[in-house]
Amino acid sequence: MKTKTPHFISQLSFLLALAGAFIGVLIGFNNGDELGWALLRGAFLFLAFGIMSRWWLGNMAKAWLESRLESLQTPVKTKPADHARPALGR
Repeated sequence: MKTKTPHFISQLSFLLALAGAFIGVLIGFNNGDELGWALLRGAFLFLAFGIMSRWWLGNMAKAWLESRLESLQTPVKTKPADHARPALGR
């Protein structure tokens, strides 16, 4: 079953992709690349960071939701009531 991705995952993955692009451009300029090559490296890291963060955040959200559903399905363990107590001193 395919579900729609929550909005916060899309926003976070876009922000992480922008961070990757910025890192790529900085690495390009640090290496002495020309503007075009630095932007190309930034574009590649934009895609890489965006895809990986969307996959990672989606898996984390799915795992969290499954653990919450499993905890709701398991019965609460209670101590059995001890109704047959011996009389004290009589």
